[in-house]
Amino acid sequence: MEHSYQEYPNHMPDPHSQGFGIASIVLGIVGIATGCCAYPSIICGALAVLFALLSKGGTMTLSDRGRVGMILGVISLAIGVLMLVFSLIYMILTFGSFANYMKNYMDLLEQIDPTYQQNIFY
Repeated sequence: MEHSYQEYPNHMPDPHSQGFGIASIVLGIVGIATGCCAYPSIICGALAVLFALLSKGGTMTLSDRGRVGMILGVISLAIGVLMLVFSLIYMILTFGSFANYMKNYMDLLEQIDPTYQQNIFY
């Protein structure tokens, strides 16, 4: 009796793909941890999504690490964008416009250092 079986190629993941998956997880965690600062959260989240997509390698599906990195990256992006939007809304509600905010900011700088306007162009 002869046994027939189908040969499956060795599906070892590409080490570069594993590195991209781990990088996407790390960047997603850093992005969430820096959620109170909008810009680092957005940058880390975008890089986490990019590295998660690059972790696919030649396959059509994301690995588990890539999937986790993608989820963390999207959460980080959402937190960063929400922080930016909320801070802009708060600024407009408090000062009325960006121009009024800048005027109040410059007045505060002049109160702290009266020679500030003179030192701007040096």
